Amino acid sequence: MRFISRTATLLLFPAALGVTLAVMGVVLAIRQPISWLPAAGEAEPLLGTLLTAQAAIVALTLAVTIFVMQGPVTRRDIDDRMYHEYVRRSWVWQVFLASVIAVAATGLVLLTERFEQGTLAVVNHAPGLRNLALVATVSFFVSLMLAVVLFWRAIHLVQPEQWRVIRRHVNERDVRESIQVFLRRYRRANEALAGGEPDISSMVPDAREGLADEAVRTLSEDARRAMDERRQRDFTLSLDEMRGLVEFAMDELASKNFKCGTPGSQPQCPPLRNLSSSLDAFREDILRRGSRDHVLGLVLLDLWLMYTGWRRRCGEVFTVGLDGHRRNHEIARRVQSAAFQAGFSDRLQLLTGAIVSGVASEEAFLYLRQVLRHQERLLSDAMNAGSSGEYERVHSESEAILLSVRSRWLADSPALANASEQYEELARDYRITLMG
Repeated sequence: MRFISRTATLLLFPAALGVTLAVMGVVLAIRQPISWLPAAGEAEPLLGTLLTAQAAIVALTLAVTIFVMQGPVTRRDIDDRMYHEYVRRSWVWQVFLASVIAVAATGLVLLTERFEQGTLAVVNHAPGLRNLALVATVSFFVSLMLAVVLFWRAIHLVQPEQWRVIRRHVNERDVRESIQVFLRRYRRANEALAGGEPDISSMVPDAREGLADEAVRTLSEDARRAMDERRQRDFTLSLDEMRGLVEFAMDELASKNFKCGTPGSQPQCPPLRNLSSSLDAFREDILRRGSRDHVLGLVLLDLWLMYTGWRRRCGEVFTVGLDGHRRNHEIARRVQSAAFQAGFSDRLQLLTGAIVSGVASEEAFLYLRQVLRHQERLLSDAMNAGSSGEYERVHSESEAILLSVRSRWLADSPALANASEQYEELARDYRITLMG
């Protein structure tokens, strides 16, 4: 279906031009001759000149076509997906085919002028034969316009803003396809399970579900390249596109009535399923070689994932953010990232402030419990690694989180009977971890 759709789109404009010129020729041929046009038999020199000029324009169009198709090849952020979309948006094939049709129309007019001018039957049925010179003239100007449009389109598409638009469209298209494939497999597995005949094949991810992972890796490569070339704005834009891609995936899942899991559950749908692993190499490079601004961008990305998971009540996205935060600690400890340890390792308190800003609730309790379990893992990792400084920082942050919960839920919401119980359970679990 996609091949048929693309072929129809490709041929739509050239076919419309061909039909328009044919209808125009028929209408003009059956009308009365236009007096100011050359008489039949006298227009051949004019038509020959137009045909020669059009041939030169088509040759120019072919040169511009080659320029358009080779233009983005030198870009370092190009891949097959981007290149195909660029060629599609440049209208290369439509313009080239339309130019050939325009030349063919002029050639047909010239052949009609040369071989049919003395035929009485033709003159009787087509008294306005001399009017066909207008068709050739229109074809000439169409060819000229097409060459200009193609060149303008190529210059327009290579602008940085348009290139980002193309990349965003390609990534969203791939994410949409990955989600659709996943949801079909998910429904098939549920139906088989409900029927009492589990389908083992539906438990294995389809290869097309990996398209979303490729989109994430492409954005991380762009961000890493921007870091190496000291293009801070492009680095920030790549991270923003990554956030936008996650939001787009969540919107797609919501539109299909897919329910997210609770905090702590591992994501099953693309691109969330492999988001953490797709960013591992990116995290390593940022924490090993990145500046303070680059590390801040990485930390804020994970905090955004956690906050978005809480805001949209999607525990799987929240879990992905927590996993990324823990990976940052692990990598920073191993590579001894001074930028991360200097002030970005304790930003989790900013997130919990947003969670406890409302009244105590079962939803908030589930998310806060997952945050403290995450802190417990960080404490265990720091203790096993013999990193007393990191252990002290994580412990201080955990105490601040508990203090924030206590002050907001117990002081601001004293009428809620379960607020005290929920806080006590959080504090008790954390104290047990310290004693263990």
